[in-house]
Amino acid sequence: MMKDKKNQYFNTVYNEHFNLIFIIAQKYTNYNEACSYDIVQTVFMKVYNNIESLRDQTKVKSWLIAIAHNEGKTYLRKKITEREAFKQYGKEFESSEEYRAEDVQLKEIIKNYVQTITDLTLKKIIECFYYDTKKVREISDELGIPISTITTKLNRFRVKMMKDLAQDLLSQGKEKS
Repeated sequence: MMKDKKNQYFNTVYNEHFNLIFIIAQKYTNYNEACSYDIVQTVFMKVYNNIESLRDQTKVKSWLIAIAHNEGKTYLRKKITEREAFKQYGKEFESSEEYRAEDVQLKEIIKNYVQTITDLTLKKIIECFYYDTKKVREISDELGIPISTITTKLNRFRVKMMKDLAQDLLSQGKEKS
């Protein structure tokens, strides 16, 4: 295939199937937008590099779906490996008394911070996500709130909490000086 034709055909395939591939990726990443875009990018890079090997252009959609599923499975395998490594590292790290004392103290600070939140919906989301360790989809189903709203509220909460706690630490440091 000539390079111009290849690029033109690739652009057509990309434009026609991007949304489908993105939806498949979202299912593997539990609707994590950034990770979903990474999978989509990998899929279309593979498609671009191998588009000439596609013998029957009428089966391009099936080919794309297969690549997307394979990339999704690769993503999940990497996540499992990362979790296992973290668990192992965490076990070694948790054995120190100093870590446990700091962990308890940090949990207490966060618990106190959460109690100051006046938005009852946000409080319920935080409770479900952090204390009940529910997935975003489960929280969405339980509360009848869109997934995107829940992830936005959680992200804004984390940013605000870190900012507020950092300001508290700075002000405590100034008071001691």
